[in-house]
Amino acid sequence: MLPTIDTGTPRSVTGHFVSGLLTAGILAYKSNSGKKITLKKGVKIAVQSGAAAASAIAATNYIGHSKYFNAAVSLAVGVGALYLIEKLPLLKENR
Repeated sequence: MLPTIDTGTPRSVTGHFVSGLLTAGILAYKSNSGKKITLKKGVKIAVQSGAAAASAIAATNYIGHSKYFNAAVSLAVGVGALYLIEKLPLLKENR
């Protein structure tokens, strides 16, 4: 049996999604040094970052309760979400 890891108080998955989304949106703008970034690219980066933050926090919450399978599923769902967001026709950039 794996040891229990104290991850502190469980954190809000929804709150971390919003935090990741906003942080990535700001960083996407900043990384382009003020140059125009396409709206689709910025939205895609922001939503992917929100999904990554949410799945990581969900996994951390499960690890804190020794639910390692649930943590692995949370991470797998996060990776799947990143893939789906990448492939969404709505967020495809015109090249």
